Amino acid sequence: TGKPLSEHMLKQLIQLQEKLDESYGRRRQKLSIGLYSHKRINFPVHYTTTTPDAISFVPLEFTRKLTPAQILEQHPKGREYGWILEGFNRYPLLVDSNKEILSLPPIINSNLTGKVKPGDTEILFECTGTDDETVNLATNIFAQALYERGYALYSVMINHDSGKVITPRLFKDKIKITKNQVQQLLGLNLEEAEVKHF
Repeated sequence: TGKPLSEHMLKQLIQLQEKLDESYGRRRQKLSIGLYSHKRINFPVHYTTTTPDAISFVPLEFTRKLTPAQILEQHPKGREYGWILEGFNRYPLLVDSNKEILSLPPIINSNLTGKVKPGDTEILFECTGTDDETVNLATNIFAQALYERGYALYSVMINHDSGKVITPRLFKDKIKITKNQVQQLLGLNLEEAEVKHF
């Protein structure tokens, strides 16, 4: 929750999303990030699967409904990233409690819930992936980016087979470092009081 999104800020967030998807996410194969308009979602959100032709929804920047199979053939993002789902007979799906489709991760969001617009003040961020550590780190990077832009952050609880997870997870690890190590790492010759201040 925060101030209304400006067009410039929205472009920054989308650029960060794409950079994380492409680099750290290995072209969305390891992780994929989605942004949604919070006000259009009925919680809780469910992560499930579907067959290629069982459902249809309007993908982002389209005006007509497509099945997942059609999205992979006809939507630009489907053609670009469809290889990730190749060989699977079920595809991932995010839906809300009213069965409204949020996205077909890691391919495309819905045009209804997954279209964030300038002026939105509440955004749902989600990150799906194949590696917990990768997903958690990307989530924390994005959370920090939102926090630095004046947004209040709220964690969510995720229930899955291996238990419950709260995310974003705040890293509170402590390390000990000496004044000499500070000088070696940063090249700064700080007084002890300055080291303690930081």
